[in-house]
Amino acid sequence: MITPRRLSLAPAACLAAVCLMGVAPGGAGAYSAAHSATRSGSDAVTLDPEGQLAADGTVTLSGSYRCSPLHHGRTVLVGATLIQGDVHYGVGGTVAHCDGREHSWRHTGQLPGELAAGESADPAGGEAGRTVAGRVDGEATLLKLDSGGLVPVPVLLDRDARPLVLLRDQRPSRQALP
Repeated sequence: MITPRRLSLAPAACLAAVCLMGVAPGGAGAYSAAHSATRSGSDAVTLDPEGQLAADGTVTLSGSYRCSPLHHGRTVLVGATLIQGDVHYGVGGTVAHCDGREHSWRHTGQLPGELAAGESADPAGGEAGRTVAGRVDGEATLLKLDSGGLVPVPVLLDRDARPLVLLRDQRPSRQALP
């Protein structure tokens, strides 16, 4: 039985699971390999091949997702991650609307300064230790929280991991606006 107390713990447990998978060495890649058999044909997530990088280091990733109406009433999350070596940096996450239709998602996050994106597409080359435009690895995940026990357990529904390009965003950052 799902009590109001258990329901109130779901977002906190989900955030903890996403955070652990998002910044731990091995991150979601190791998790998804162990749980790839749980994928459903009607659940899908995509990651666009290009992301945006603002002057202040804010990164925006986007894509699309679709999840089965069978998940209606359950917590399903869409997450985005940038990857450097064995370390995954969570860019953001949202609760999915599971109605069987395709929806777009867009996540924006401030990354730690130590993420440097490989080959720089910025002619100046960017500063050492700063996020720079260029090629990086990214991952989008679609997770369902299974409430079978005391603490909800994340179940991987789909994953899209790919190389992508961070493009310098020419618009002013949100923090620069009055």
